Amino acid sequence: MTAETELQTALRLDSASREHEAIGHYRKAIRAGLPPRQELIARICLGSSLRVAGRTAESLRVLAGPARASSTAFLFRALSLYEDGQHELLSRLLLGQLLAVLRDDGRLQPEGFEKALSRYVRALPRQKKGQRPARSGEGAPPPAPLQRRNAS
Repeated sequence: MTAETELQTALRLDSASREHEAIGHYRKAIRAGLPPRQELIARICLGSSLRVAGRTAESLRVLAGPARASSTAFLFRALSLYEDGQHELLSRLLLGQLLAVLRDDGRLQPEGFEKALSRYVRALPRQKKGQRPARSGEGAPPPAPLQRRNAS
């Protein structure tokens, strides 16, 4: 099969909730060589399928590179970090990303707190390598979504 055929097979299996079967096809498609956009899609979907299959460590490795360039891959990696119990790292990454988005959109109000917030996010406690923190806060309601401000 060609790389594109492997990718299409994987996507069909994935959409049919057959992630375990899709994983091998994603890997073959990537190894066979895909155009950049299709390779990114394959890596994101492979990472997601690995997470669904309970293989979060592999998922995190697959998504690490793409998460630096793709907001979608970043969010799929965030899901894997949560599933892996890496809540401190997840919090730091999400807060850092949120701070950057609010700053770039001009929605960090009142102004003047960006440096302090950046410093506080960087100073959040870091878990030791190999340490998996106890899960806490289960059952807590999710935070309310941010409201986009209309540009006037």
